[in-house]
Amino acid sequence: MKTLISIVAFSLLFVACKKEDVPPVPTPLPVSFKASVAGTEKNFNDQIICRSERMVAGGNHLLNILGNHKISADSFTQVRFTVLDFTRDGITESKTFALNSNFTGNFIEWKDQPNSTHGKFHFFQSGQLKIIKTGTDYVSGEFQFTYFTFDQYGNKTGEYNITNGEFKNLKINRVN
Repeated sequence: MKTLISIVAFSLLFVACKKEDVPPVPTPLPVSFKASVAGTEKNFNDQIICRSERMVAGGNHLLNILGNHKISADSFTQVRFTVLDFTRDGITESKTFALNSNFTGNFIEWKDQPNSTHGKFHFFQSGQLKIIKTGTDYVSGEFQFTYFTFDQYGNKTGEYNITNGEFKNLKINRVN
């Protein structure tokens, strides 16, 4: 009987002294922002911003998502979306938005020169944006849209398609 009690006591002591399992440190998920611009795939990873901010005291939060594609030292293109921030409600997992000329966002061509900055803002004519919340502080999404260019007289000069657009694993910078 003493031997049985000794074995049980030793077993309990061994289990009690067992090293705790330490959870592995999570590896950050790769962040990306890309799209096909007029048939050529472009990475908009040179600058990616995902920011939720209250724009007016007491007002709603806006979620701003943008990605820059650097062309040269002084020029870039940018895709930018601004939506009401549904990720703060704790319920909605994804939301789809129609991209049209009333949507807040655009495709921008930007050129900095000494003593001058030139920007062309091209507004969405048609398309779709889907934003998917992952966890509490990350979003991914898909988009496609068409934008037109115009001359100084308002005449349409071109039509461009942005297809296969996606952004992945963007951490939301939450401000106020």
